[in-house]
Amino acid sequence: MPATDLGRPLSIREVAKLIGCSAWTVRQKYVPRGLPHLRSGPSGRLTFFENQVVHWVLAQQQLKGGNRQWPSTSAEAPTRPWCG
Repeated sequence: MPATDLGRPLSIREVAKLIGCSAWTVRQKYVPRGLPHLRSGPSGRLTFFENQVVHWVLAQQQLKGGNRQWPSTSAEAPTRPWCG
């Protein structure tokens, strides 16, 4: 994925809202499973990029045999589009 296609930067709370779960679940479950992020320091803030998150979720769904549909805008997103 080219650097220009990263999408907008997201906080952990925004990622949680995007995928329909809690910030705790993002940090404790999905980051250790490989959710792409940047950490500003050893105990620093996590930054995610929207397109990387969406790409990762779609890849996880495909691995589990899930449906590869994703709304084109967050306004169209169902309440819990994917949570695990």
